[in-house]
Amino acid sequence: MLYSFISGKGGVGKSSLACALALKYASQGEEVLLLAFDKNLRIPGTPSSLEFHRLYQIGDQIGDNRSSFQYCIIDPIICFQEFLLTHFGGRLKIGATIAKKVLENRVINSFLSVCPGFDAAALLGKIMWEGQEGKNPSNQKKWTKIVIDAPASGHFLKYFDSTFSLLQIFKIGFISKHLKEIKDTFQNQKLSQFLIPTLCEELPAQESVEMISKMSEHPLPNLKLIINKSPQNIWTETEKTADQFKNSHLQNLILAEKEAFLNESKIKTTLLEHPNFYCEIDRFFSIKYWDVVLNMKSRLEATQL
Repeated sequence: MLYSFISGKGGVGKSSLACALALKYASQGEEVLLLAFDKNLRIPGTPSSLEFHRLYQIGDQIGDNRSSFQYCIIDPIICFQEFLLTHFGGRLKIGATIAKKVLENRVINSFLSVCPGFDAAALLGKIMWEGQEGKNPSNQKKWTKIVIDAPASGHFLKYFDSTFSLLQIFKIGFISKHLKEIKDTFQNQKLSQFLIPTLCEELPAQESVEMISKMSEHPLPNLKLIINKSPQNIWTETEKTADQFKNSHLQNLILAEKEAFLNESKIKTTLLEHPNFYCEIDRFFSIKYWDVVLNMKSRLEATQL
């Protein structure tokens, strides 16, 4: 079993990477579950980037697609409701309706807002459970790979920060045991990896490096920095000196493009030297999202991810 968390600054291609990785695993014969926090995640098999799939909620049913892996969205509140039913339903004799009313109670909601780590812990616990006990509904085989298209950088880190912080409050008992199991699972380098895609641009690169630094403090294992979309100099030296480019407006565009290329190249050099740098995936431009994911999948096949 391998859990692959994918997070990064919005717009760097993390969802594309998640889909491509799930597709790669599926093509290798793995039993793959893709979990997403975004109800509008684009799934491989859609004909264009304008089409979206509404994913099923965990606790309801798991969706199938044309790419041989299963997928669903994962919601903290639903996971917390499922946690209550699983671990306390029998003891307290509560059913789904009562559990829902408990979560809708103002007092309970106020408590969760003050101590938000519980819903985060329930969500991570559900991801862990799927890897331990979950099965592919199409063939009843246990999952061998779980890919998580996680929220963007800072929001994603809060799930681990708040969950691990609860261990300072619950040091003994059932909840403490559950929290320790979550921590041990996602800190196990044989079970978990964390992929951080980034671009050769100042803000995404800086945020990715800072994110890896914070994640290493927990510590979370197998932190892998992945460069998506390397800088490309589209102007050849001949074009830059050709007579047709002597026009001042075009010349300014050329100079701006050259400056951007040089800046991105410097950032790329810095990222390549980062101790957690893992691989580089050139972004493939196409109006068809399927083509983008297929291209990324082909590049991933040359890696050990």
